[in-house]
Amino acid sequence: MTQPAPPKDLSDIDIHALRHVRLKQILILLTVAIALSAIPYLLIGEWFVAGCLAAMLAAVGMCGLLDSKGHTERASLLLLLSMFVMTAVLAWRSEGLHDSSILIFPTLLVIAALLVGRTAYIALFAMIVFYVAVLTLATDYWGWRENGHSTGELFFARDLLVILAVLGLTVRLISNDLQKLLRVLKRRISQLEATKRELAHLSQHDGLTGLPNRIMGAGRITQAIKQAERHGSKVAILFIDIDNFKSVNDMLGHAAGDVLLKATAERLTAAVRHSDIVSRHGGDEFVLGLTDLADGTAAGEIADTILAELNRPILLDGEEISTGGSIGIAIYPDDATDYDELVSLADIAMYQAKESGRNLVCFYKADMNQASQESRRLVPELRQALARGEFSLRYQPVYELKGQTLVGVEALVRWQHPKRGELPPTLFIPAAEKSGLIVELGEWVLREALAQMARWRAQGHLTLSVAVNLSPVQFRRGNVETMVESLLAASGVPAHCLELEITETALLKDADQFLDALKRLKSLGVSVAIDDFGTGYSNFAYLPRLKVDKLKIDRSFISKLLDTDEDRSIVTAIIQVAHAYNLKTTAEGIEDHAAIAPLLSIGCDLGQGYHFAKPLETGEIDIILSAAAARVTAGE
Repeated sequence: MTQPAPPKDLSDIDIHALRHVRLKQILILLTVAIALSAIPYLLIGEWFVAGCLAAMLAAVGMCGLLDSKGHTERASLLLLLSMFVMTAVLAWRSEGLHDSSILIFPTLLVIAALLVGRTAYIALFAMIVFYVAVLTLATDYWGWRENGHSTGELFFARDLLVILAVLGLTVRLISNDLQKLLRVLKRRISQLEATKRELAHLSQHDGLTGLPNRIMGAGRITQAIKQAERHGSKVAILFIDIDNFKSVNDMLGHAAGDVLLKATAERLTAAVRHSDIVSRHGGDEFVLGLTDLADGTAAGEIADTILAELNRPILLDGEEISTGGSIGIAIYPDDATDYDELVSLADIAMYQAKESGRNLVCFYKADMNQASQESRRLVPELRQALARGEFSLRYQPVYELKGQTLVGVEALVRWQHPKRGELPPTLFIPAAEKSGLIVELGEWVLREALAQMARWRAQGHLTLSVAVNLSPVQFRRGNVETMVESLLAASGVPAHCLELEITETALLKDADQFLDALKRLKSLGVSVAIDDFGTGYSNFAYLPRLKVDKLKIDRSFISKLLDTDEDRSIVTAIIQVAHAYNLKTTAEGIEDHAAIAPLLSIGCDLGQGYHFAKPLETGEIDIILSAAAARVTAGE
């Protein structure tokens, strides 16, 4: 049997292991002491004493053999019994209580305290006391033996017993105290070690999901990259963002958000191989390292599997929710060789996936980085454009589907760049939002739209309304309603002629903050529409809270309305729910006449798109308004 290794520190202490170590040390000391004691007796011919010491030496060897086989307790008891017998024989044969061998008894008690438990210790002490009593009676009263001392054994025995009693009790008390202290120390150190392990784990793992955190994930992926460099393989970095996570947090609460994060972590771990690395980057972002790849194709297949897992519904607060995710991929060494750069490129690809409609997988391409750099270059040009008046508005007509009547226009900003010509908003609005210039630009758009609306009203077009898009950045500045009220007052346009649009995704990212602002805007008398409805979280339960007036159904559903039953069902559901809440609906992106009949059949109210007209300049809208007025006059 293999003996336990000696303890390295108090946290490793085991009583059995400690006794094994102590027994081994005592056996070595006794072997040396007995050998040194036996030599003089051999030289003077004291064969009896030498024989006893030799027998004791043999017993010590037997104890060592037992201990080596794992029988430490038996070896300890054999040693104590052998020493007791040897001492008893030597004392009986020699000077009795006056013999120097009697001093072995106190030593025995100390050794017993170190090697055996309380029962064995008490038994040994009782044996010593009994032997001393028998030795005394045998010498002074029974005449079984005699020694050369004139002093009676009784008095010496009394003193010896007192000394042994005091010594035995003291040793035992000290031994008990030491063992109790040892147990306390062991428990405290075990707790400390457990705390240290927990702190070490928390420093390297995410407390909510249990995944490696950003630091540990970076370390593991860096090691995988080094290994890939040696083996000539590839590593894929996947940057994953949960779509519409903040809307879940805002609508269902942080507890539901935590459940979603943990479920996502479990699904990500289950979707990849054991050798791959899954880490939580922060918030609703995860970074994965797919190791030992031959090419990027395998990374795309795993990413598709992950996306399918993320799209599976999850039960949150009694409601089934499907969130999905946007995934960006960068490949080592094709795209970069450094972990930080790879993560940055995968992040860029992830944002491209979001901008392309969300719930997609995008591999990094060099032109994505160029687009990011282009956005940064646009910022100073945007400032100059605002100062130089390079922006203008186009207006896209909005028609009532049932009567094909023009009821409003949507104001859309354009940038007449001095070198690049007219730029659509998709090229500069993201840069304006990131830089904060959207606040100034948005105010200009609303001012110009209301000024034009005032001119149309002056021409007699009193039923016309104008829709203006608001950026979430304007809401976050906290004074959007003050700006709207001020510009309405300056233009003289009634509030009911202004419709403010905000995208569903932007609205749900800061739902609580927007709710208060929307209530204040509604109190001014303006109407509010949710733009691109259907592309975000699309939980109809929040509609009553938002108090909006209209849902604008995203063009991605309208364009496929005639092609798939699924999109037709989605549009039908949106319209039915909207009407249940007394909301109007607008179909965006109507490209041909064939879509109008199905939309009318399912109850859609309004429509806009290239079938009616593209975004037009003011003069072109004037012509349409004049023609409409002429038809009304002719009809009258």
